[in-house]
Amino acid sequence: MRLCYTALFSVINVIMKNLTPFLYVFVIMKDLTPFLRKLLRKQLEHRFGALPAWAIDKLNSAPEQDLETWGEAVLTVPTLDAVFNESKTH
Repeated sequence: MRLCYTALFSVINVIMKNLTPFLYVFVIMKDLTPFLRKLLRKQLEHRFGALPAWAIDKLNSAPEQDLETWGEAVLTVPTLDAVFNESKTH
């Protein structure tokens, strides 16, 4: 019986060593959107001041693709409105 447990733990150990990097990537990807949302909000506030309610609503409901687009736009556009209009032009 001890041999069976040893073999089982060896197999589990091999599986975990091989899966662990993929699990880390999955966890990171799963949690990326809230991080992007928070970072973009800080960038917008730094550049344009306090955000109006409509901008906060857009940030809170935006998909990851829009957050990425807006994250690039905040570096170059002249106004807060222009940041959010970037997703319409791409």
